[in-house]
Amino acid sequence: MFTAARTEPIPSHITQEQIFNLLKIRARNSVGFLPGVKSCEVTEGPDGTGGNVFTRKLEFTTGQVLADKVTIFPPSLVRIRGKEIIKIDLINHLIPDKVRAPERDLCY
Repeated sequence: MFTAARTEPIPSHITQEQIFNLLKIRARNSVGFLPGVKSCEVTEGPDGTGGNVFTRKLEFTTGQVLADKVTIFPPSLVRIRGKEIIKIDLINHLIPDKVRAPERDLCY
């Protein structure tokens, strides 16, 4: 098993709401956000959670197709979990609360 973490600073002129909205857009369509993604399609859902849980299918330029489940926890977390046995099992995008983390870093 391989575990990795990364933190990126959020510029002070961008609000938490703006970065979270961007993460929601990226979750629904990763084309242009992730290198090598040719298409991204929501295949199941959204369910009765107001659109916060859905399954998507990613097709890469290499021909590889992956399915994963996306769960959105407003206002600060997007969780992506592989539905198949793939190299990436879980990805969390977390925007810390600026009161507890005034440096406002995006953790993933």
